[in-house]
Amino acid sequence: MLDEMSGVIDEVLRPADLAQALALLAEGGGRRRPIAGGTDLLVQAKEPGAPPRGLVDLWGLDELRGITAEPDRIVVGANTTMTEVLASELLRAEARCLWDGCYEAGSVQIRNRATLGGNAANASPAADSVLGLIALGAEARIASVRGERRLPVEELATAPRRTALAPDELILAFSFPRAGGRSAFARLGQRRAQAISKVSCAIHAQLDDQGCVQAARVAFGAVAPRVVRSPGAEAALRGHSLTDPSARAAAAVAARADTAPIDDLRSTRAYRSEMVGVLLTRLLVRLAGEA
Repeated sequence: MLDEMSGVIDEVLRPADLAQALALLAEGGGRRRPIAGGTDLLVQAKEPGAPPRGLVDLWGLDELRGITAEPDRIVVGANTTMTEVLASELLRAEARCLWDGCYEAGSVQIRNRATLGGNAANASPAADSVLGLIALGAEARIASVRGERRLPVEELATAPRRTALAPDELILAFSFPRAGGRSAFARLGQRRAQAISKVSCAIHAQLDDQGCVQAARVAFGAVAPRVVRSPGAEAALRGHSLTDPSARAAAAVAARADTAPIDDLRSTRAYRSEMVGVLLTRLLVRLAGEA
């Protein structure tokens, strides 16, 4: 079927381990693409451009899968599926914005296959799990035959369907601090399930003993060429209670200024801009209600 649509995908390679996977990508000269769950493969095969000649199937590499609690960080393998995220009580308790994003994504069947690494490497501006990773301050561990490097998740996507990854690089895992605090995710779509987000938002906030925000990270999806943070909203919340109406209003205004929505088939620029503030306010109310 792929050959009928593109005429060029002529090999599917299944490496036995990570070392072989990296070698296969390096030998491919940029014409081999890694896949894991493959949930977007058929969709993208029909898009214009130069598709890869080969696919390197990572699904069987269990060394890229798993959720590990270290003393000061949580590490999630790139091959970890959204269903596996939802089965983790650790992530539900300490990374609720990531857990919520996976809960809202796709369908049961899609979540059974979709991986965190694939969702990030796909570089969709509406990638639901990426918002939570950014709000949590996650970094990606990246490898090639040349070695390893780390990159903040917010710097991974550079444009729609474009990333900072070299053609021979793989995302191995994501890690983020066990910083405590409260977090949440929300989105708006055409319907409850199996719909790409029109607008989405994730927030992670750390509070002091008086309930004021010491630090916050706010991320938005589907309102810019990539998932973006809102420095203005973060600054507006800092030093204020989650229940402070003036801080909520200022954060909503700042968030609208930090985003750049467009008109497309799913929604309008005006609606998205308005809903940026609405979603952020809803999440602040939700977090305040957890006190």
